Amino acid sequence: VYQPMAATVYSPRSVEYYTPVEILEPAEATIGAFDLDPASCPEAQENVRAARYFTQDEDGLTRPWYGRVWLNPPYGKTNGRSNQEAWSQRLVSEYQAGHVTGAILLVKAALGYKWFEELFSDWPVCFVRSRLSFILESGDDDGQSKQGTALFYFGDDFAKFAQVFRAIGRIIPPEDQLDITMFG
Repeated sequence: VYQPMAATVYSPRSVEYYTPVEILEPAEATIGAFDLDPASCPEAQENVRAARYFTQDEDGLTRPWYGRVWLNPPYGKTNGRSNQEAWSQRLVSEYQAGHVTGAILLVKAALGYKWFEELFSDWPVCFVRSRLSFILESGDDDGQSKQGTALFYFGDDFAKFAQVFRAIGRIIPPEDQLDITMFG
């Protein structure tokens, strides 16, 4: 049966999807209370509870980033560029500059896309075992993702990340941390 791509990949019900608590709690247990959520809104903050957040009108991409960051960037494209690419590259830059001290990045599991492959090569990731049910603007939690989810870790305690997130999904270290002897 033919089904348009938009119906199988995107949901037309809303552009606002908030992260469920079952993802936020392990993220906070891993890096501590969030200092900043640069891509957010008041409704999302009911669960995220970051000390500071930026709304769409405040344009978090142009603001200073610092401390422990939770980032669930907007999906879609802006000026032909993937929003997830732009936001994740900003996070990498801020972490490498030392402005961000720890972070969890939630993006779609987009294997085969250059921006995702760069993250996958360089940062620890948890591939969530089941499709997430995001919270919709209405407050309902039936915003089931049409794609898999990846949670990337930016921090200095991989063992803690792995320990906390292993209940949620498969943990994979960056390529340079894979022990070749594991593969025979």
